[in-house]
Amino acid sequence: MHFSWNAALMSLVLAAAGAGIAPAQTVDGGALGPGGGSGTLEGLPWQPIEDLRTQIMPGSYGGVVWCGSPPADRTRLYVLSGGLLRLIRITRPGGDAAPPVYTALPNAAAAVNGEVRSAAFAPDYAVSGHVYIAVNGQIDRFQRSPVDPDVFLAPPTRIINLGTGGQHGTGSIHFGRDGMLYIGAGNSAGDPQNPRQLGGKMLRIDVTRDDFPSDPQRNYGIPADNPFPISTATNAPRPEIWHVGMRNPWRWSFDRATGDAWLADVGDTYEGTDIIRALAGGLGGGGAVGTLGLPLLNFGYPRYDADVLRNPSTPLLAGTRLHKPNIVFPRSDPHRDGRVRGFNGASNAGGVVYRGTAIPTLRGRYITADTVNNWALAFSAAMPYAAPINLTTQLARTTTGQTQPLNFVVAICEDADGEVYICEYGSGRIRKIVPAPLPPPPPLRAIHGDEPLDGLDHDQEETGRQ
Repeated sequence: MHFSWNAALMSLVLAAAGAGIAPAQTVDGGALGPGGGSGTLEGLPWQPIEDLRTQIMPGSYGGVVWCGSPPADRTRLYVLSGGLLRLIRITRPGGDAAPPVYTALPNAAAAVNGEVRSAAFAPDYAVSGHVYIAVNGQIDRFQRSPVDPDVFLAPPTRIINLGTGGQHGTGSIHFGRDGMLYIGAGNSAGDPQNPRQLGGKMLRIDVTRDDFPSDPQRNYGIPADNPFPISTATNAPRPEIWHVGMRNPWRWSFDRATGDAWLADVGDTYEGTDIIRALAGGLGGGGAVGTLGLPLLNFGYPRYDADVLRNPSTPLLAGTRLHKPNIVFPRSDPHRDGRVRGFNGASNAGGVVYRGTAIPTLRGRYITADTVNNWALAFSAAMPYAAPINLTTQLARTTTGQTQPLNFVVAICEDADGEVYICEYGSGRIRKIVPAPLPPPPPLRAIHGDEPLDGLDHDQEETGRQ
């Protein structure tokens, strides 16, 4: 069922919101087919994944929360940690056929005033030089230096002030295919079902214009197809709102191949991941081309905790569509239908769908982790209800032969090539997921006789070992 807005429905929504009345809801997020847009089925549940390792990036990044690259930039990996934006240089002296070389630069690319959460490079970064950094409770824009392309100028420009930050403040931010900036805002900044507050919402703004020139805390425009228009009325809904009903959308991502959005919401008792499917070129459900789903999907909180009815007396915002999560981790394992059995969740770290080229058998898998319980799983993006593959042991093994268990994973991120990195807040490590090295081949032997083709006396070597 598609949701369409018209003047009569808008009037009903505004009136019902003011009266606290919620009409019947249409449940969204049920049966899912393959993701839209890719035309291929990769990462099916019965397809095995090759052996994996993690490569520890150079440098120490205490308090790391995010890493990523500018669009199409294969030479830079920026890192957010400890209030700093830092840079790891990527070089390929052996060409694309050889593993890249990573070098941590000693100086910070930018100093950020506040508790950093995530970042997003503008789609036109190569021209504009703009990077947007989410600091808890606000979004700031930094400008790349015209003299040194590895650093950013201070002071930044305040884009939006969300109000109170708190533990459930600003989460991931991403630019959609429509060019709009999407902001995950936790419920520390407001009631998830109250349209007059920004907390517990997915916000959508246009950073290429300013609809509020007299307000230094609102340097952005409101897209014309946002559900609520700009209004000067005291109790008017906030025009930045796109989706509602979230507790803490700490980490979410777009599948770069299909446009599907994978949204991890940290719950009270259950950890939910919602998939907003791409249809007709849009992100989730056939809205305007490039948008993140139809407007005003409702993820249910606090009436629902993931897909569990917890507060039946709390109404949902009128005129919204309830979207129940597609993957649910309980904080204890009640073995109920629809849950991932054997893996308890405590804090959903979200993840990404792997679309890189270094690990073909991992393509089409949603890689996710739990911050507290320190496990990592791979789900089939095409069939997310199927049992996941446990990657925890493999990802603890490093390319240097050590075993270093995952330690407080807070983000799983991508570079420009779609290769995947794990950010560990607890250890200050950044790991890159790579294929395990191939074992050395056995010695070649002649077709006739027992003499090896390499000319060495292997029998003597074996005797010497005994």
